[in-house]
Amino acid sequence: MSLLPTYVRYLDGLALGLMVCVVGLLITPGPYHRIVESGEDSAHILRLVTVIANLSLFPFALALGLDVFITAGRIFGEAAGAPTQELRPQPLPSLSGTGSHERARGIPANRNAR
Repeated sequence: MSLLPTYVRYLDGLALGLMVCVVGLLITPGPYHRIVESGEDSAHILRLVTVIANLSLFPFALALGLDVFITAGRIFGEAAGAPTQELRPQPLPSLSGTGSHERARGIPANRNAR
């Protein structure tokens, strides 16, 4: 059984998926260079490598940030993640009219009851 809350496990899975995307992006120019360009250097391959390297920085930064958040939460407790508590999935309000917000305001659960 995991000691991490459910939302943290989802964030960890998201970070792992982002890192898989980063690895895929960084591997792409090598085979492209060998197959399409026949191993020859050109302005096109240099531009492609630059664009792909730049594109891979964003998901890498997101994954790194998520991992730092998860680690800080484990080291310093839930207080470290307090600013991001809004990321946790919240239950949807009841559509039947018997939600807790109505009970809190003193509205009876059965509107026909007197």
